[in-house]
Amino acid sequence: MLRHVVLLIICLLIACANTDEPPTADTTPNAPAIAPRVLPEWAQLSELSGTRLHTSAGQLWLTDGGSAGWHSADYGITWQPNALNEEAVVLTAGIEGQLWYAAGRGTFYRSSDLGQTWQPILQAANYLQPSVTVTNRGSVFVSSGGQCQLQRSRDNGESWQILPIQEADCFPARIVASPNYAVDQTLYVLTAQRGIFASHDAGVNWQRLTTLAAAEFVIDPTNPNTLYLIADGQLYRSLDAGMQWEPLQLVPEETIKSTTLTILPNGTLYVGTLTGLLFDSADNGTTFRNIPLAGEIETVRSVVFTNNTLFLLTRHGIYGGYLSASALPPIPTLAASPALPSPTAEVAYPIATAESVVPPTVTPLQSTPTSDAEFIPTLVPEATDEPVATPQPTPTDEDGYPMSDEDGYPVTEPTLTSEADLIPLEPDVMASYILFDSWSPDGQIAAFWTSDDDDIAAQLPASQPGGVLTFYDLAELETCTVAVVHTEMAGSAELFWQPDGSVIAFYDDTAYQGDPCDNFAELDDFTPPISQTPDPALSADGSYRVETVQQGRDNGILNFETTLYAGDRAVVVAAWQIDERLGDYADFLGGEWVSPTQFVIYETFSQGPLLLDGENEVVIEVLTELFELDEIPNMAEDEFALRIRPIPSPITDRYHLLTAGVGSESAFPAVMLYHAETGLVETLPSTHLWTPAAVNGWIIINTPDSTTGSERFNLSRRRVEDVDGTWQPFVSDVDATVWDAEFEQLVTVQGEETVVWQDWERGEVFGRYSTDPFWITPTPFSPTGNHIALVGNQPGQDVYGIFFIARE
Repeated sequence: MLRHVVLLIICLLIACANTDEPPTADTTPNAPAIAPRVLPEWAQLSELSGTRLHTSAGQLWLTDGGSAGWHSADYGITWQPNALNEEAVVLTAGIEGQLWYAAGRGTFYRSSDLGQTWQPILQAANYLQPSVTVTNRGSVFVSSGGQCQLQRSRDNGESWQILPIQEADCFPARIVASPNYAVDQTLYVLTAQRGIFASHDAGVNWQRLTTLAAAEFVIDPTNPNTLYLIADGQLYRSLDAGMQWEPLQLVPEETIKSTTLTILPNGTLYVGTLTGLLFDSADNGTTFRNIPLAGEIETVRSVVFTNNTLFLLTRHGIYGGYLSASALPPIPTLAASPALPSPTAEVAYPIATAESVVPPTVTPLQSTPTSDAEFIPTLVPEATDEPVATPQPTPTDEDGYPMSDEDGYPVTEPTLTSEADLIPLEPDVMASYILFDSWSPDGQIAAFWTSDDDDIAAQLPASQPGGVLTFYDLAELETCTVAVVHTEMAGSAELFWQPDGSVIAFYDDTAYQGDPCDNFAELDDFTPPISQTPDPALSADGSYRVETVQQGRDNGILNFETTLYAGDRAVVVAAWQIDERLGDYADFLGGEWVSPTQFVIYETFSQGPLLLDGENEVVIEVLTELFELDEIPNMAEDEFALRIRPIPSPITDRYHLLTAGVGSESAFPAVMLYHAETGLVETLPSTHLWTPAAVNGWIIINTPDSTTGSERFNLSRRRVEDVDGTWQPFVSDVDATVWDAEFEQLVTVQGEETVVWQDWERGEVFGRYSTDPFWITPTPFSPTGNHIALVGNQPGQDVYGIFFIARE
């Protein structure tokens, strides 16, 4: 008993913030990352052991080869048996704090309450080594190990599609999604017999990277082209997304068997070994440091990182070591993902045994759309022979706000438009692979990359085929390629359009310049220009500045202080906290400017969102003082928290604030809207917003499709100023959307092969097109907004086409 008390005291000391911080990371541009320091020693947290340690939703999960295992909600101090009485092979976090659990008998479960109760979602036919992963777009991928295929769900497990890997008897053992999946659509599958496969179109097409049978595999979140794996105890590294692999030595001239890997958000790599040693590398595996551990440790089976603490699963127990937050180099920001449809609310209940599971039916489909990143359910009015009444843009006053009639409602003038007929399209260019790049400044020439069969076969690199720079002239309807600009990975070169109409292609420290469809020559002494972006810390006119500093963390709660300055004078200081499960705001502001003098912090743990008013020099608790709620919901008690999505204004006290739930979907309240100019609060007919929440003065919400009974969500809109106004459905059941730069035009893809181009505000349809048999991904509008390019492929084949459409 005394020994356990001593261990508990040691654990608590480690979990507390240490006042003797080591030096911070070197912030000099291009300086190497500094490895985090271990403070000051390691402690054994538990004598429990198992096969793998996981971290999901701020908790630790221990799985075992023959039982359901254990979990800890206090960072390893205490442990409880898992509620699901079945062996867990893989456990991973889902969207909005959900958990997914792949059980040893091939059953996949989902929990919306951090593992207290579980719902059976899918029963796989084979269960050699089931695996499950959830991407940062919210798509769920599972494999049952017995067949060379994956199953994918893009509606949180309500329906599934089969994705063949097209390799006999590969036995998928683990699925890994790219940390930048929302942009690069990349998945990796580790197999027992055939090595590692990669897909760059959300699982539709696959290529084999290597025949190495990887037991461990991680991706550098700071550079997704850097991969690490362990095969037969040897650590390997690839710096080119899997094209080439090189063995790494933990200790020079000495062979040490590696057993497990993990990588921090800043790219620091940790490697556990068969002999109980732990190494780290802060320079992409070039050099390693042996980290002293507590006592004699045998076989590091698993390493995970959460709450600034490394946790080691060893043969004789679980150990933890705290890392200083100030010693961690900054975490790079990846591209933001569009909002996902929210799953249907469910009733969670305990599961006793797998035999009681009645799984949903899995229907194999031929294939899936090539773009998962653009999967946003939206709505376009269905075709009809009757004219449709749609509003004209609302007239605005001198401040840019909608004019109102005598009853206070926006002035609108409905017009009549008719639905266009479906127009069949043929590709303007076809190739084995096509990747769109950019438009010329005048919008008359499109640049993209094309690959042929040799590129596909050569696998240069295996992660994505090589490509040659290609142009299409919309005026002349001509296509040409630039043979000298043929990269080893399609799109790996940067293109810079010049004022004289020429283009500079820069890659591998070499630049080529020429006119589209003309000769390109190597360019000497070219330095790529550095793009300038506004400083988000400054207000619109630069008169105010905010600075957010992380103060530490305490038992799963992160502490911050935000200061608003007028010049060099601190006028407002707000100390706030956030539940670690909702995100770490250490490397950005945690909010945004809503007016020239007012800054909103999106959410906090106990105070709710905060408004820092520089003009009046006050901090306002948004939920209680503006929305007039009696209490502030939080994850610990209410299973959800409220986050603010602002609609900024160029005028002080003319902003709007929308509430958005985070946490357990089934607990979300209705969205509320605050009008700063009047102090009015509205309750909206939805529990979910859509990102962007406001487009040109419109609010967009998710609403169920009650007419079809579909579990997917449609989108409806209403003017921000139209208090208690009617919500207009505007798009539904689409697989992809893209807006023009001014958010005035919208292109949607329905049923993979139907493309609709329409005016956003008036709803006028400019054209409806069929690209059958190509499944389509829309690309950005041309700079003038008069053209769009559509890239598609024939499912399961190396046949791509690009279509160019001009607005009539």
